[in-house]
Amino acid sequence: MTIDAISNEIKTQNALETIGRYDYVIDGTDNFSSRYLINDACALLGKPLLYGAVSQYEGQLAVFNVADKKGMRTIYRDVFPKPPREGEIRNCAEAGVLGVLPGIVGTIQAAEVIKLVTGIGKPLVNQLLTYNVLSQETYTLELTKEPSTRQLMPVTPQAFMSRQ
Repeated sequence: MTIDAISNEIKTQNALETIGRYDYVIDGTDNFSSRYLINDACALLGKPLLYGAVSQYEGQLAVFNVADKKGMRTIYRDVFPKPPREGEIRNCAEAGVLGVLPGIVGTIQAAEVIKLVTGIGKPLVNQLLTYNVLSQETYTLELTKEPSTRQLMPVTPQAFMSRQ
């Protein structure tokens, strides 16, 4: 197994080619436009997406686009159908984030990849884990597929490339 970190900006023009080369995608981005772009590309290409996000004292994690025992696959848009409007949610630069939190979330994402690759344990497939670093509390929500969100998705590579 080879792990490649992609440090260049992912854009509509390179997303399908870049993501297409990999078996698993770990999203460590810090902005909504990249997050939706990566989700849509992973969904279109059938690639597992390990989502992680942080804000202030909380982190979120999920494994998207992996079928559970019943064959259901959720995607990021099933939870968050459309990106927030500009200024609706403060980014980390504005709201801040406790410095250890990204490391904790990243470590859990790494554990989720290991579980998927090796087939051990119970990955966060179709679940959203929220972690609060101040209280050390977690809670997990079961996710369901939302058919209406699929209308927001590009269904072909051509439709993906023509997105704004």
